[in-house]
Amino acid sequence: MSRVAARCPSCQSVFFVSAAQGVVANNLVRCGRCGHLFSVLDNLTASQPEPETVQSPSLSAMAEELKPGLDVEPVSEGGRAGLPTVQLDEFAELIIPPVTEMPKSESYAGDRPAELSFTLPNVTLDLPDDFTLTSPAAPAAGLRRSVALALFIISFALIGLVGQLVFFKLPALSQEPGYRPWLLEFCGLLSCELAAYTEPGLVRVEHLQVRAHPDLEAGLLVELVLTNTAHLEQAFPALILSFDDLSGRQIAARRLVAAEYLPKSFVQAGPMPINKAVSIRLGILDPGARALSYAVVVEQ
Repeated sequence: MSRVAARCPSCQSVFFVSAAQGVVANNLVRCGRCGHLFSVLDNLTASQPEPETVQSPSLSAMAEELKPGLDVEPVSEGGRAGLPTVQLDEFAELIIPPVTEMPKSESYAGDRPAELSFTLPNVTLDLPDDFTLTSPAAPAAGLRRSVALALFIISFALIGLVGQLVFFKLPALSQEPGYRPWLLEFCGLLSCELAAYTEPGLVRVEHLQVRAHPDLEAGLLVELVLTNTAHLEQAFPALILSFDDLSGRQIAARRLVAAEYLPKSFVQAGPMPINKAVSIRLGILDPGARALSYAVVVEQ
């Protein structure tokens, strides 16, 4: 939209006039400040109006003032020679728009403001996808893994310690009736061999007899019965055969191992059975006439 600036020749006020809207009839306009009627084309100016605060009259007052006071004087065709013909059929547009009174808000009653009521719309929070929220359960899971790893290491160390203890104490532990069955299972898995169980105090010597050997001259035949009263099978013990005189002084003695007093069938059979009598017959040389008493004991 084309607008031109016009200066009032009376009060020098500058304001815009819109040609497209038809500011005044026959190119004349009345100044909104002093009320002077002048030609727009004769008072064109290139300067821009400076903004200022002016107490503008109301629209109704301006309409009442402009309508009856508009005087139109005819202008000859010669007076407008060389100028464009502008057909104006409305009043000039004022530079400073009229100030209208702000209507009182119904929300206020006197000097006491009313309570404001409003409703917030539903807000949806969209989190970005470029990061991952850490779950509070993650530290607890990490702690559980650490505790499980520590328990595994401690258990492995304890198993190794127990294994070393069993390895170095195996001979002594193998003689304990409470541990031996478990150790037998253990060695069965690891292909190890336990020492033979021995409990000499639970081997009973019975029916001891010493007489002249029927087949050897100057020889004696010793007969006895061995019984294992222990709860486990055990190796045949070593025997001590002794001869004493009437005063109790030892005349002769001999230590006999199982290979010397057992038949070959018993040696190859294995350990001494539980609560079964084993008969022993052994031929020896006669220790002399002074050997009047004899005894066979189990070596402890």
